[in-house]
Amino acid sequence: MPGYTPASESPGAGVTATPHTGSLPRIDPNEVPVSLASTGRIEAVRSPLTSHKTTSSGSLPKVRTRARAKSTRAGWIPDQHGAWAMMLVPFWCGVAWSHMRAATLALFALWFVGYFCFYSTSLWIRSGRRERYWPPVRTYGIVTLILGAITVLVAPPVLEWAIAFAPLVAIMAWQSWRKRERSLLARTSTILASGLMCLVAYDLGTGFTRLGLGASWLQHSAGESILAVTASPPHSVLEGWAWVTFLACALTAYFWSTVPYVKTLVRERSSRGYLVFSVLAHVVITIGAGMCALAGWCSPLLPILWLALTVRAIALPAWSRRTGKRVAPKTIGWSEVIVTIAMLLVLHV
Repeated sequence: MPGYTPASESPGAGVTATPHTGSLPRIDPNEVPVSLASTGRIEAVRSPLTSHKTTSSGSLPKVRTRARAKSTRAGWIPDQHGAWAMMLVPFWCGVAWSHMRAATLALFALWFVGYFCFYSTSLWIRSGRRERYWPPVRTYGIVTLILGAITVLVAPPVLEWAIAFAPLVAIMAWQSWRKRERSLLARTSTILASGLMCLVAYDLGTGFTRLGLGASWLQHSAGESILAVTASPPHSVLEGWAWVTFLACALTAYFWSTVPYVKTLVRERSSRGYLVFSVLAHVVITIGAGMCALAGWCSPLLPILWLALTVRAIALPAWSRRTGKRVAPKTIGWSEVIVTIAMLLVLHV
């Protein structure tokens, strides 16, 4: 009969072709693979196009592929490339404006491994505490505790910063538990912690003297001959703690602005409300940078750079929406590397 093929001659086992009536093909339950009947998922289909040999259980043998090899490493290395700059830049800016000490390396190792521990723990929680994600949590957790003990041992005053970090860590943990580690609140708390590390590194590099902070209970006597650093860029009237605090705020503002901006290009590219929020955030920061430049706190180049970033926050999402083309994550990542370098140059020249 034209348009009809007997079941025994059909190309898929257990599938009986039907006349061209627009109906779906009939599946013979007696010839359905075991994996489909027991799990409701099609694990493998025997056809001329898929000639893999199945095991006695009816499923395909395990084959090591590049995707599988990649999945075995999941949880060990963060996949959020933009976080690397956020983790490294503020910390080493604090070091650059103070002194490099032996304890600085211990603090950086704690911060570095601590971030890895947070990432792997978030992934483990998000996966429903699957066993495959537990090894990095256990490993990074143990190493973080050891490095934390070493850091406190060689630089006890650093423990005082735990007061500032505690609520941020609590927010991040709460958001991870709710599987909302990519939310604006979670991102904000992470970026604030990164900005604080600029101050912590500077505090440690100046021997915790904390001169110029006013409150006497914050002062410490340096355990070694380290003078408080009062240097500042030639274009700024700020110096010492005032300058480093401004630097930390400027870096925090930039890294935070990338959150709504990137979302308008990826996850929220169709949301007009998120685009408005991103643009308004850039406008507010640009105005703030202009006021800081007028006060002599920073170079006039800073508000100019922020004006360019505001134009970008408008133009690129608009282009993506108009053309229907997505901006590749790699392109977004590399562009942020360039902007980060430009931000550092503007703040330090």
